[in-house]
Amino acid sequence: MRPKRPWARHPYPPPNSWTMFLLGALLCLAAVPAYAQLTIQETLELDFGAVVDLNGSVVLDLNDTITSDPNSIHVGGLVSSGLYTIQGDALRTIDINIIAQNSNGLNLSNFTTSEGSPPILNAALDAVGELDLTIGATLTVQASNAVPGINQALAYTVNVNYN
Repeated sequence: MRPKRPWARHPYPPPNSWTMFLLGALLCLAAVPAYAQLTIQETLELDFGAVVDLNGSVVLDLNDTITSDPNSIHVGGLVSSGLYTIQGDALRTIDINIIAQNSNGLNLSNFTTSEGSPPILNAALDAVGELDLTIGATLTVQASNAVPGINQALAYTVNVNYN
C-alpha cells in the first residue's frame, strides 16, 4: 500500500525550504527600488578672476561678486560662481557635500551653495529630476606655496547621493 499523499490532489507539491528561500530572495529583490544614476554637470566653473601672489583671502558669493578681500589681492578679471546641474529621479531627495583638494598654495574653504552650507541633507530634485546648484567659496592664497601664473586650477569634488 502506498503512503497517503495529501497534496496529491494539487498540481504542485508543498513548498520545501528551498522554495521558501527562493521566494524570500525574490521578494527582497523586488523590494529594492531601482533609481536613476545621479549625474552632475558643470555649467559654469568657479572663477575668482585675477588674484595676485600675496597672502590673503577672497570670498566669492553666489551672485558672482567678491564680497571680502581684506588684503586687496583681487585685481579684476572675470568672476563667476560655480553652476552645476544635478540630474536623477524626479522629486527624490539627495545629500550634497563639497570637498576641496587644495594644492599649489591655493586653498578653497567655506563653500556656500544655493541649497545652504555643505554638507547638505535632503536637497530636493524637481519634477523633472533636476537641481541647479550655485557654489561660492573662500579662496586663500599662501604666497610661499603658490605657483605664479594665470588660469590656476582650483580642485574640488561635489559629491551627490540619494538619501
